[in-house]
Amino acid sequence: MNNIKRITALVMAMLMSILMFSGLTNVKAAQTAHVSISSASANVGDEVTIRITASSDVKIELCDLKIIYDSSILQYVSGFDAGGGGTGRLISSDRTSFDVVFKTINPGTATISVDTSTSYTGSADEDYMSLTTSSGKVTAKAPASYSSDNTLKSL
Repeated sequence: MNNIKRITALVMAMLMSILMFSGLTNVKAAQTAHVSISSASANVGDEVTIRITASSDVKIELCDLKIIYDSSILQYVSGFDAGGGGTGRLISSDRTSFDVVFKTINPGTATISVDTSTSYTGSADEDYMSLTTSSGKVTAKAPASYSSDNTLKSL
């Protein structure tokens, strides 16, 4: 009778161990990438370089970022893989930092941002990482108007 109790207790302990450990899975927290965009100021007609950087606690292995900017103030010059006219796309499997050059064409402040609905980053563990962003701004100043009178009579 004691042997039956021992065997029953051993079987029950084994079953409980199996049930407890079978429910455990290797759960990882969702990985997040943050995209930051620098800001700049210039006079109308000048070119400015804006740095767009993706960063994370894990190695980012793919960046596919759609950038939105105000084309009434900024004119795209270089740096995008595709784009112009208010949007640009940055795609890379080996870079997380990009320099984009704009020419200021009108005075004002233009916001440069990431379209999070069509942009994504990936790591070795996750094809699509959560994406947080911050925007950048370019302030284009109107050139100072100079006097056409160079006789210095105002002095």
